[in-house]
Amino acid sequence: MNVRITFGRYGKLNNDTLTQRVQFLISPVNEMFRSLHVLLNPKHHGQNLRWVLNVEKKMTSDLFNDLDYFKTLFELGTPSFLIPNLTVFSTNFDSEWAQLLENLKHMNPTDIANKIQKLSQDRNNAFIPELAKGIEWSDFKPSNSSELVNDIVEHPRHVYQRFQNFIDNYYHLIFKNTLESNNIIQQLIMEIEKETNYLQKGFSNLIKHLQTDRIFWNKNEINIVKPFNQTIDIGNNGAILLIPSTFTWPHLFVSKYNNNVIINYGFETHRQNDLKVNDIQRIFYALGDSIRLKLLLTLNEQPQTTQSLSCSLGIGNSSISRDLQILKEVNLISSERKGKYVFYKPTHLVTSLIPKFFEYLED
Repeated sequence: MNVRITFGRYGKLNNDTLTQRVQFLISPVNEMFRSLHVLLNPKHHGQNLRWVLNVEKKMTSDLFNDLDYFKTLFELGTPSFLIPNLTVFSTNFDSEWAQLLENLKHMNPTDIANKIQKLSQDRNNAFIPELAKGIEWSDFKPSNSSELVNDIVEHPRHVYQRFQNFIDNYYHLIFKNTLESNNIIQQLIMEIEKETNYLQKGFSNLIKHLQTDRIFWNKNEINIVKPFNQTIDIGNNGAILLIPSTFTWPHLFVSKYNNNVIINYGFETHRQNDLKVNDIQRIFYALGDSIRLKLLLTLNEQPQTTQSLSCSLGIGNSSISRDLQILKEVNLISSERKGKYVFYKPTHLVTSLIPKFFEYLED
């Protein structure tokens, strides 16, 4: 059984038209909801078990109660109306969260209740325990959303305030530290950059690489193995919205959003830093020079050309070019041509290895 994502005639003409349909999104709010999902289902997320055990020590009884009360919203995939970055862009949790609260103010409570009720019904209709257990779930049973739905209709302000207090408390007590100490936004950016490189080699190459045992390209459609059958047609104008997550793996969530399809996939974060000893040695050799450190610090402020770096640092073009080449060979910087000029900027590799790297340099 699977989810079929189909295209209109124009949308599947060639690799270029398919590639143009792909959009990568970063959503700190979605990542927060995915972390709540992990707290609800720790048995399915062994790679996050240590994190769960540490977090449970910090959870208050109120947080546990709210986790259970609102679990319909994050026990499986995140509903699209809870992901503001589907229509705006921000890599900052506070701004995306503020946008979500603003969005909720302008939504009719009955509409929200209907969305949640439909979400719950769709899950109950689609969830087949025998198949789900064999694919990605065990001992899971979709929850009853009736209490939350009734409360939203009858006491929307109370529910909204409880929801805001719950997320605010969870974020400041737990998730903010998780977001920063695990360098999650940088990991998401690195994942998108990596998958974009695969996309440049062809649409089908990207699909094969995302999760080869669950999602694949079948002639003119995308097939995703799930414990139910569903067809999502995005026609000629719909987009494939890919949202990576450090908390979702090993699951794969698929949902329709207007004429688009959302694929919220997880990746194993330890693979992001899967560098060999020789790679590490070459990286630290490149970093073991004061001029190259000054180059990185200068480029972190803004992308620059060889000539502008030479002027600002008072070093000859040939020396600058040599050091830039050393940094580029170990993927510490990247280049981009704009007209006659080539601009250089740091990649996220150094901050994935040393999260506060540039702060240390400034000191």
